[in-house]
Amino acid sequence: MASSHIGIKVPPHQLAKTIAFYLAALKAFGYSELMRPTDNCVGLGVENPDFFISSDEEVSEKQKVHLAFHAKSHAEVEEFYSEAIAAGGICNGKPGPRPEYNSPTYFAAFVLDPIGNNVEAEFI
Repeated sequence: MASSHIGIKVPPHQLAKTIAFYLAALKAFGYSELMRPTDNCVGLGVENPDFFISSDEEVSEKQKVHLAFHAKSHAEVEEFYSEAIAAGGICNGKPGPRPEYNSPTYFAAFVLDPIGNNVEAEFI
């Protein structure tokens, strides 16, 4: 499994300022805005979006960071989920298709790690 993307959450009133900061800071690496799947989420990257910034009215100490790892198959996504739950993770989305991600083949599972970060395994 390879790293796929990372995401951070900020309060809505900090979204525009945070996007502007990262666009400026990451310009040196060739990053630009590549997608805006919703009004409260932007995907930055060079060729493909791999860094997402989103806002949430209820940003808490938990789930501020989102880590995603690319799986080679549905079976790997399911294995990740099973092993993560067995290791003490908390379900944040069972393995299954995610049509809301604008891809008919997106299949993913989400688990909260011991300190509340959202960890995803995805197969596209």
